[in-house]
Amino acid sequence: MHSIKHELTFTVKGSFEGTHSLSLCCDSSCHLTDPVLFHYAKYSQPQLDITVPKMKTLPSFCACMSCTAEINRTGPLTVPLNLLPFDQEVIDEVSCLFFLVPPRSSWEDLDVRLGFDLCVEEQDFLQKRKKVVAAALKKVLQLEDDLQDDEVPVVAIMTTGGGTRALTAMYAHLLSIQKLNVLDCISYITGLSGTTWTMSNLYEDPDWSQKDLEVSLSDIQKHVIKNKFLACFSMDRLKYYVKELHQRKQEGHNICFTDLWGLIIEAMFHDGEDHHKLTDQQQALSHGQNPLPIYLALNVKDKMSNRDFREWIEFTPYEVGLLKYGAFIRSENFGSEFFMGRLMKKIPESRICFLEGDLSSWKNVM
Repeated sequence: MHSIKHELTFTVKGSFEGTHSLSLCCDSSCHLTDPVLFHYAKYSQPQLDITVPKMKTLPSFCACMSCTAEINRTGPLTVPLNLLPFDQEVIDEVSCLFFLVPPRSSWEDLDVRLGFDLCVEEQDFLQKRKKVVAAALKKVLQLEDDLQDDEVPVVAIMTTGGGTRALTAMYAHLLSIQKLNVLDCISYITGLSGTTWTMSNLYEDPDWSQKDLEVSLSDIQKHVIKNKFLACFSMDRLKYYVKELHQRKQEGHNICFTDLWGLIIEAMFHDGEDHHKLTDQQQALSHGQNPLPIYLALNVKDKMSNRDFREWIEFTPYEVGLLKYGAFIRSENFGSEFFMGRLMKKIPESRICFLEGDLSSWKNVM
């Protein structure tokens, strides 16, 4: 005897998933191997709508689940999810439906960090960096005694944008600071637009600040003066752009012009493909040997002047977030999909060139 199968459509409006379709049978031997899952906001008074195409009636049940009598009804079955007992399994044998309402989760279990404090990794970095800064200040200021922890200042270098001019200017300024023996006195370096190109190049080397920046400046000079048209728009390079953008789309990223711009930046300042990612820069901070980089981007809204709305987004090797809201995610999860503080769809971390495209453009980043 063949079991009767029905094509059911499950919908929870406002949920992350939206709608699921499922073939369901009412035979005792029929089991659901892949459950239908929905993620929704509990306080939005959600409801589950179930429809069966090409059927006039559908067995149903009382929302309170205390009644198991079959009720014939026309149209979709609606189940108010907020009436289901929380943290309990609910089974309706008549309609062959099974509900499991998950236990309540706390904000501490979220994949988004909420708060205005520094993350644990950055706090640990500052403790290591303090030792480097204290030793450098003692030498520069010719102090007799070692500095105590509460005597060590937190100094930051703040840079602005300006394309290639900002790129080369930052190299020159860092070289000057290094020659004055005060580079090790710095705990943070911030940048946007063109200066982020400098920072991303430097932090490919985990010990860049301990090496002569004359060499780095000489290397970037070769790229600055090379023929940009041949480097960026040759036939081979254009084919490379198409391949990379296609692969990026296959990975789940939303493709836009800044992705192409990032690939052009890569061609301008590298001889080949740059596999470096933002999280790779954690190696340059593991011993507090370099200042911590903070990359900045301006988040704007579509169809709204950036004078009316704009907000800063911070990118570090540890986290990406907006201090304005006290909301941060792990850097490797930037570009992935979240819902109500949960990581729902993990997308591979972007190469640094794509991030450079975002950092040198005003766009809706988040």
